[in-house]
Amino acid sequence: MRRCLSCLVSGFVLAGLLSACQVRGPELGGLSGPQSTGPAMELAQRLWTTSQGIPAVAVRGSANYVADNGGRHHFQFEALAQKPDIFQFLALGPTGSPAFRLLIHGEMAQTLDYGRKVHATGSRADLGAHPLPIPLSPEELTSLLIGGLVAPPSQAELLRVSQGPSPRTVIRVWPEGGGFLARLTLDGAPGAERVPVIRELVSQTRSGERLEINYDDIRAVTRRDAGVEPRELDFPFRIAARLGGSRNRRSLAISYDQVVLGALLDPGSFYLATPVGFAQEWL
Repeated sequence: MRRCLSCLVSGFVLAGLLSACQVRGPELGGLSGPQSTGPAMELAQRLWTTSQGIPAVAVRGSANYVADNGGRHHFQFEALAQKPDIFQFLALGPTGSPAFRLLIHGEMAQTLDYGRKVHATGSRADLGAHPLPIPLSPEELTSLLIGGLVAPPSQAELLRVSQGPSPRTVIRVWPEGGGFLARLTLDGAPGAERVPVIRELVSQTRSGERLEINYDDIRAVTRRDAGVEPRELDFPFRIAARLGGSRNRRSLAISYDQVVLGALLDPGSFYLATPVGFAQEWL
């Protein structure tokens, strides 16, 4: 189970590098230079506003992780992020039974390790030293799951706009307060009515490792926000992430089977009871 959790950690740390690490973008020849207004900033702001406007995201799917030594690991999972501060994750074993569960609710964090039969409790900060660190806030995770930005943009640069009925735009985005700098390839163009869709993100970690994330199998998903007129949002059902160079290349492929956007649950329903036979520990 420890090895399984280690594989799971590696996969979700890879998926969370956008928000967990300070990263800088690759050197590019910009066409316009960074601007706090203009077409590139308009696209970046729309991505940020869209991701912030979704109060909850629930997904069910599977993941394939390839380690730097060529080892391959497959697992199924369920995850839910609900604003302002709830995150729930469940990893399933080969037979479909629960293997590991995590709940973050406010500043509290709990885990259930079904292999070791341990129920651990502590603060969200304690997860940094736990075998399954989740370096994502619920807000950042929600943004990442819908292909949005994880931080508000401060400046953006327009690199390229293609012509035709299905234009693609390439921009570079600087977030507020520093942090990562990213190059985004988008479906859509400045001024278009439909919200742009991220197809590719290219960046580098602080250590210099190249990071690439591709979003694919874009489908229209109807939001279920209570009191809001139903409307569709383009959502990526496949995410492929690659990190590192030729010697330490790792990859994570995520495929969603089910996606629910905007449906809020009673915050009081989020809790983990100690199963019979489980020991209790602190994180």
